[in-house]
Amino acid sequence: MKTLSLLNAQVHDYYRSQDLIQDLFPSADIYESTGRANLSLGVEELPPQMTFTVLNLQLLEISHTISASTEIGMQSEWSLKCIEAELFRMKEHCSEVYANLSQSDSQLGAHQGSHDILDCYINYLLHLVFLPDLNRYLNGEITPETRISRSKCVTFAKASLRNFNLLAENMEFKSYAWYIRGVGSYYAERSAYALTRCLAGFQEGDQDEETRHILKHTLGIFSALSDRSIFSARGAFLLEHQCMSMPFNSYSSHLGL
Repeated sequence: MKTLSLLNAQVHDYYRSQDLIQDLFPSADIYESTGRANLSLGVEELPPQMTFTVLNLQLLEISHTISASTEIGMQSEWSLKCIEAELFRMKEHCSEVYANLSQSDSQLGAHQGSHDILDCYINYLLHLVFLPDLNRYLNGEITPETRISRSKCVTFAKASLRNFNLLAENMEFKSYAWYIRGVGSYYAERSAYALTRCLAGFQEGDQDEETRHILKHTLGIFSALSDRSIFSARGAFLLEHQCMSMPFNSYSSHLGL
């Protein structure tokens, strides 16, 4: 969580640059239910790259809320529901924005890559919302609430890894190598860690084969990127030593990131 806070602080400060964002959009409350002032969702008139910047900044605001509430131990069922609802609203909004951009612009691949990065981030944040309850469940606090949170955390962690794997393997998205080698690999490594912890708590016959398949896929990508990304190297070490034994050297020849 501290690493995420530091990463967010660095990116947050960059996107807070007045030269970058002044006069682009009016201030508005998108957190009316929580009382947090935030940025307007009205990005349809912005250039495509600035659209990504503004949407990413809005997600950074939500990430800051999650990190702050976790650090000071003030998460509640009410706050979890509000943050979950806000993230789903952002997910739907991003889909609508990029669907409209794709209809009006021929750069479909670029738009799809930006959309996939945002979707990966949203799924990662959704997994993060329910991570404290997952930890409680794995520590033996098994209640209906922690069971539901565990299921949601696993679902969103898997979705985030699927996004990451797709971006890493699709050669059309080579311009997003900065993301795959950087913060994207951090999100993937943390999502993979949550899933390996869940698998470790299962009996052999009850293990989630879909989760194992996704983790094996991710291990291949981590291994191919391990000499260019500290988070990928750490993720490869984690998966190789905690739940996998099969090498995936074949990815190295064609990722090209």
